[in-house]
Amino acid sequence: LLKIGQFEPSSKLCNVCGFHNGKMTLKDRYWSCPECNTEHDRDINAAINIKKFALQNQNLLNI
Repeated sequence: LLKIGQFEPSSKLCNVCGFHNGKMTLKDRYWSCPECNTEHDRDINAAINIKKFALQNQNLLNI
């Protein structure tokens, strides 16, 4: 079991380029990254970021 911090910006952080979308609200389910133009589903993006955060915290992934 790998854990991440409770307040990591998992759904607001582009999993491709790392852009932080601070304007996103809970009602926003889909968003486009203005930096790399990647289209995101909020939940899938969050899942990818959670995995990255957990692996990085274990020194298994270098971002």
